[in-house]
Amino acid sequence: MEVMIDGIVGEPPEDSAASVFDVVVAIGKKLQEQGRSIMAVEVDGEPVSAEQLVEAMKDKPATAIQRLFITSQDTQMLVQESLREIERTLPELPLACQELAKVFQSESPDAGYEPFQHLAAIWSVLKERELMVANALEMPLEELVIDDLSVETFHDDLNKYLREATEALKVKDSVLLGDLLEHELAPRAEKEAQIVAFLKEEAERHTR
Repeated sequence: MEVMIDGIVGEPPEDSAASVFDVVVAIGKKLQEQGRSIMAVEVDGEPVSAEQLVEAMKDKPATAIQRLFITSQDTQMLVQESLREIERTLPELPLACQELAKVFQSESPDAGYEPFQHLAAIWSVLKERELMVANALEMPLEELVIDDLSVETFHDDLNKYLREATEALKVKDSVLLGDLLEHELAPRAEKEAQIVAFLKEEAERHTR
């Protein structure tokens, strides 16, 4: 397996049984010692998000891929840029959920199908940036607790409802989509603000 880190050839994994996830984690730890964090990962030419890395690469043997390219960035710069991007995106979520729920509950539900896909894409980016910030700050999501609920569990629940909504979208079940948006997704969109505020506070603490 070819390993490239910021355009420089890296060392292949010593453990032949390591997964792609294990290799990325090991590289991430070395980069953290240098004050840098992973910004992007490519596996065989395809970009892999932080969420995909956990879900799809944890059990994938490193020997099963040919190329692993990693791009890193100064940790503090990465955290600040990610938080700024999150804060630009965040205000859209609760309002978008509420407005889309009204569309799906109206007499013209078809008008909401394309905007919902856009909403799901925005939320995907938001979760990815939150995970990136948490990793950069060395704060495992299972240990980050908001209102007695870990952020990892929050994201698992959120993913479940987003999957339900996606399935409802495929069969054009506008009633279910409206209910999910109003009763499940909109409240969780508001909860995102607490998660972001906590991450921002932690980022500021790390710079003191």
